[in-house]
Amino acid sequence: MTTVGTMRFGKGIEILIWLVGLGLLGENILLLRQNRTLDETLAPQITAGAHFERLAGLALDGRIQPLLLPSADSKLLIITFSPSCPACQANQEG
Repeated sequence: MTTVGTMRFGKGIEILIWLVGLGLLGENILLLRQNRTLDETLAPQITAGAHFERLAGLALDGRIQPLLLPSADSKLLIITFSPSCPACQANQEG
């Protein structure tokens, strides 16, 4: 009787491991689809000569802080880059 109880317990664990494995596989598939959608969405969004009405940046303490834009006759150059950002990579040539 002990052997039967041990076999049932072992079979239950095996089924649980398979269910967890299938759940993780399904979650990874959904994450891959979501990443593909995000990559397509993050096409270059800034073009040469684009004008901004409002611009904000991330302060060192993590707060979003609005930036004051200079007058229209001044020159303004903003350079941002993140190696893992698809939009940054696409705008790198410009």
